[in-house]
Amino acid sequence: MKRKKRKYANVIMLLLIIFVLFFIVFQDKNKVVSAAELVESYSIDQKTAENKFLNKNIELSGSVKSFIQSENGSSFLELQTNTENMKIFCIIKDESTVQEASTLTNDSLVTVFGKCLGLNPTGYEKFSNSIFIEVEWIK
Repeated sequence: MKRKKRKYANVIMLLLIIFVLFFIVFQDKNKVVSAAELVESYSIDQKTAENKFLNKNIELSGSVKSFIQSENGSSFLELQTNTENMKIFCIIKDESTVQEASTLTNDSLVTVFGKCLGLNPTGYEKFSNSIFIEVEWIK
């Protein structure tokens, strides 16, 4: 009887190990993309770009165009793009990250990590033709 229980326990442990390894190997990795590549993806085919980036964590690199603090207290970091037709705004909510972003100078290279909210998400309609990233950290 003890051997049978041990055998079942070993099988369960083996299945658990296989599951964990499968999760580690095949989990959705963060996308690493430049500001120019992100804008190009959305310009070419918005639906394909949204399938690839929408509501996913991305690591986005680019040059700072400006740091914006709106009247309602919201903070944004605008990244330079290769076109004036589409913009990228990084929404910064964490106060320490706001402080860090406010020290960045125009044209400085930056990498932001956060969730892609897509093109013209709800609540940001006044920024037409803009991609938004909800920032977790900046480096």
